Amino acid sequence: MLTAAYVLAGGLSSRFGSDKALFPVDGVPMALRVARSLASSGAPVSLVSRHARNLGLPELIEPDGPRHPLWGVAHALRQSHGLVLFAPCDLPSLSAELVTRLLAEGRPAHARAQPLVCVVDASHAALAAQAAERGTSVRAFMAATGSLGVDLGELPNLNQPPAGGGG
Repeated sequence: MLTAAYVLAGGLSSRFGSDKALFPVDGVPMALRVARSLASSGAPVSLVSRHARNLGLPELIEPDGPRHPLWGVAHALRQSHGLVLFAPCDLPSLSAELVTRLLAEGRPAHARAQPLVCVVDASHAALAAQAAERGTSVRAFMAATGSLGVDLGELPNLNQPPAGGGG
């Protein structure tokens, strides 16, 4: 059973040039757009970050240390139980429909094109921390968990601000 959902926003946004989580797309900060899609799961949604963003979501602040997307996953899994849903904050095209398609598997699964859009069992917290420590790819971590790859389409992430801003 899905018990929690997390928007991952712990990166530096160095290629982006400003805080991606707060960047507006159609007038809504990207992290909130992703949170709204995750909320369709029915699970409570929180933001995993290195610092407070004050977006009206519960926030789980990661400890300072090395940066790797799996550190945020490991930190959230340690606070959770059962199945946990994740998505990075820079996927403004992630929709409730795509989240529903991922959850329809009823088991740990990930988007083939964006493996951080995933459902992970909280029992894999130590494995996520070990993978982050070793610099293992997210894709390799998902394979180690036995996660099923699901085709949700391209799901492009926004690593640079669009020309003309975000609206």
